[in-house]
Amino acid sequence: MSDYKYGIRYKFSGSIGKLEDWMDDNIKGGYTYDLTDMHTGDTPFGQLEVMFHFEHGADRERFKKQAASNPEW
Repeated sequence: MSDYKYGIRYKFSGSIGKLEDWMDDNIKGGYTYDLTDMHTGDTPFGQLEVMFHFEHGADRERFKKQAASNPEW
């Protein structure tokens, strides 16, 4: 559990490393994340479910905007 109050749950199939790189380059405040689940399905890599916590609400909104644009993480 994080002390940061702005959270979002996100599911994706991709590289957590690429996502971390984007976060390091674009998130202004602190953040944490926890792997909450891993789903298997039709994709060869499955899908990760991650809970992100942000220090600033603006960073959560920035993340949501990027996630909605279908990034190649």
